[in-house]
Amino acid sequence: MTTYYAQRVHFSGELSALHLGGCLFQQYIINVAAKTEQNILNFLVLNQAQLRAELYQGLANMVEHDFQLHPAQVGQ
Repeated sequence: MTTYYAQRVHFSGELSALHLGGCLFQQYIINVAAKTEQNILNFLVLNQAQLRAELYQGLANMVEHDFQLHPAQVGQ
């Protein structure tokens, strides 16, 4: 989707109605950015199993319990 919008916004030397829109063009760019960001967030929410977020649970437990790790223990 990002490449589609990049192609639409690309200025190829000739003016299009999209580029002559002024404030409407700016609003279009803002809407595209918001839509793209929302799609990224939806992907992250819907694909948590594939992202293996549960692998970071040990790190979350360490932060939660304020576990102090000695430098000699790092990587072991």
